[in-house]
Amino acid sequence: MGIFAMHCIFAFATCMGFAFPLAIAGSEKRAERAEDIKRRLVTANILGPIVDAWLILEDAIPIFWLFQCAWYARTELPEDIKEAKHRWNEEPSIRLFFWISVILIATLPLYLLNFI
Repeated sequence: MGIFAMHCIFAFATCMGFAFPLAIAGSEKRAERAEDIKRRLVTANILGPIVDAWLILEDAIPIFWLFQCAWYARTELPEDIKEAKHRWNEEPSIRLFFWISVILIATLPLYLLNFI
């Protein structure tokens, strides 16, 4: 059980070793875009969360939140993906941690062989 726990801890750590750098890729550009969005004052940005809260209280789907997610995915996600691909190609340690974590996660079911 102790070896299984250590295996899980190492698998989680190596997953964070490649996922965290890819997630923060392009964070400076995202911060600049967030500041631009904060400066632009749109009524949908003001009324949207209020209507969404009312819709959640009425057990309905928060539609303005879905619109905001769709707008974000259409405009900003491709730039973040390009930056993550650039970081993946630029740093070999990210690729190393990815493959180590794939091996560690793939070998986790071997601990269940003791129960068969």
